[in-house]
Amino acid sequence: MFSRSTYSHRMMGFRFLISGLGVFLALLFSFGSSYTNVHSRGSQQIGPVSLEISVPEPPRIGNFDTTIGYDAAYFPIVENLFLGLTDYDPHQQAIVPEISTHWEVSEDNLTWIFHLRDDVNWVHYAAETETINVVRPVTAHDFVFGIKRACDNRLGNSYSPMIAESIQGCDLVYNTPIAETTDDLVYGESIAVSAPDSVTLVITLQKPMSQFLAMTAMPIMRAQPQEVVEQYGSGWTANATLLSNGPYVQKLFDPDTESQFIRNEFLPSDLFKSDGNVDVVYLKYMTGIGIELLMYQQKELDSARVSPLDIEFIRSDEQLSKELIEINDNRILYFGFNYDRAPFDNIHVRRAFSAIIDRQLFVENTWFQGGIPSAHLTPPDFPNGELPNESSIGFDPVYARTQLSLAGYPDCKGISTIEIITQNMAMAEFWRDSAVQYLKCDPSVFVIGLDDLTPSMDPDYTPPTADTWLTGFRGDYPDAMAFLHIFHCETATQYREVSYLFQKPCTAVDTLFDNLLMENDPEKRQTLIFAIEEALFGEEGEFPVAPLFVPKDYFLVKPWLTGPFQIDGVMGMTHWDAYHVDMEVKDSSS
Repeated sequence: MFSRSTYSHRMMGFRFLISGLGVFLALLFSFGSSYTNVHSRGSQQIGPVSLEISVPEPPRIGNFDTTIGYDAAYFPIVENLFLGLTDYDPHQQAIVPEISTHWEVSEDNLTWIFHLRDDVNWVHYAAETETINVVRPVTAHDFVFGIKRACDNRLGNSYSPMIAESIQGCDLVYNTPIAETTDDLVYGESIAVSAPDSVTLVITLQKPMSQFLAMTAMPIMRAQPQEVVEQYGSGWTANATLLSNGPYVQKLFDPDTESQFIRNEFLPSDLFKSDGNVDVVYLKYMTGIGIELLMYQQKELDSARVSPLDIEFIRSDEQLSKELIEINDNRILYFGFNYDRAPFDNIHVRRAFSAIIDRQLFVENTWFQGGIPSAHLTPPDFPNGELPNESSIGFDPVYARTQLSLAGYPDCKGISTIEIITQNMAMAEFWRDSAVQYLKCDPSVFVIGLDDLTPSMDPDYTPPTADTWLTGFRGDYPDAMAFLHIFHCETATQYREVSYLFQKPCTAVDTLFDNLLMENDPEKRQTLIFAIEEALFGEEGEFPVAPLFVPKDYFLVKPWLTGPFQIDGVMGMTHWDAYHVDMEVKDSSS
């Protein structure tokens, strides 16, 4: 429902070990479910409960292969077609078991043992009979195959480096030159993921990672049916061959208009969210946000993204203004500091230049669609993102001038030229003008250049060197460490805008990181996360970056649709089964 980002990747087919669709269909058991759910008004049956939503573009064949596809249509589809070991429940706002029932962790926090349910099945929708058919149970071996496949660098998944940095042996496979990568290497014994039996999964990590449980909710960590992937390669998610195991099943894929998904009647009832009632999802493709708004006004969509250009129009409309909601993003913008040269190799200079930013005014003057000012890194709606107000230094010109004097640059005298690289000139100019106003810097000290700091997967890519740069970071899994890990001095990250522009030296805050990586108790983890944020951005903080704000997105939602919009939006996922449509109100509005 809340699709934002678009990724583009190459795909590579696998060798076909089994030939013929007949062999695949022979795997189907002889029982199935015909889709007949209806809701009623009095004695009148008026059909299934439907949810009509949109994505910016049609999903490509293979784009919801959990180890290949990443585009704007990917996340909501994967979340609803495939269950994870765990899930971030939008109501509880916590990691909960999904296919796993419980787990154990070794004392060194390296080995995780997941115990799985035995009542979740791979299912297939047969268009010719309009039935959902059970194929076989989902097993731990499916997770072994899916996770090992995530380490295959031939597939070009942008999340594979994160898995390669985490799971023992995955880095060896992922970093093997593509020309030398073979199926025997990927699916052999190199990667420390195994299944002693059908309901037990064992994963060994390279290093302690208490956030690993949150990572198991990511799409790239999901099970895959090996026999189907090997038979059909990158086309295994085509409608005729797709196996899935989640709360919904793909019924129709039309590359020109929409995809349709129906409720998986074979999924155990306790795996559905208790307050949702959606039977059918119509996922419609948009070629422009203006078209989406028009379809919403014509009641062809239950929710719609809003272009920032339309916000004022919507706010001025009596009815639309009541249906407008704001969703905080799962990313934060910041100015990064180069540790490798003056002046930002000096901690007092970093503190000073962060404290001169009036973040509320910054948002109002430079980002017209709005945002949440933030003086720390973890977004407020993210797990552990709500920090005590006093834990971070925000806008404090007096503190800033004191820190600059401690650095040996009173009134900015003697400071060297500061080169800022930005994609948004207004933001860089606001920062420069704040330095002139509050630190008495000469405007000529600043050199502002425009450049694209988008992360690159090209191994030969070298971003421009600068003293400071404007960029942002998006949390990839529901844990504060999705943001904070980039400031652990031992993190070997693949995010180029961080690793190439500065290398944070190891300091006292890294002891807190080490303690956090070993701590699995939620309350103790929260205490450590707060301590890390304060050690980075408090009065005595290191300030590796100057956090700025969390952007806002806007959506229109019809009054008959309710659900966990904010939390699903922040996480970048949508649990269709958590939403409730009042069909009586919806039908009466038509």
